[in-house]
Amino acid sequence: LGAPLAVGTVGERELLDVWMFPSVTPEVLVRRISTELPEGLDLIGAEEVPYKLPSLQSQISGATYKVFFISETIDVDAVRSQIVNLLALDALDWEEQRGAKVKRYDLRATIRTLALSECEQQVMLDMDLELNEERTGRPSSILAALKVQAQPKSVVRTRLELS
Repeated sequence: LGAPLAVGTVGERELLDVWMFPSVTPEVLVRRISTELPEGLDLIGAEEVPYKLPSLQSQISGATYKVFFISETIDVDAVRSQIVNLLALDALDWEEQRGAKVKRYDLRATIRTLALSECEQQVMLDMDLELNEERTGRPSSILAALKVQAQPKSVVRTRLELS
């Protein structure tokens, strides 16, 4: 798979590398795999790429997320204010524990866009984040930086971007 998802995050339009031996056409691959997938999981398409291309993971440069909250669990005005403050920063030094390692990076540099909207008892935070070897924007980190205390109802990665 292209980029691992955090536990509890739903992925839409995920990407994966598949090596086939003997080789089959993309159409045959889609047909064969589609018959084996569980209900609710669909293979949208496939394309053949040169074997010598860099790995899929190394080509991913961004991801978009939709983070949903139940309206009464979140202070919309406070989050809007925090978004304005965060986006106004030139940099935000950030530290994350990953197993035994501590990773330090500029969290602000991972944020391309943030937008908050309300609809039918729900609040949705749209995030377009940068992903690369030096820094990876994660919804949980962005929520922490925004000081959001509410637990999301759901987190959905809607797209992966290739460089």
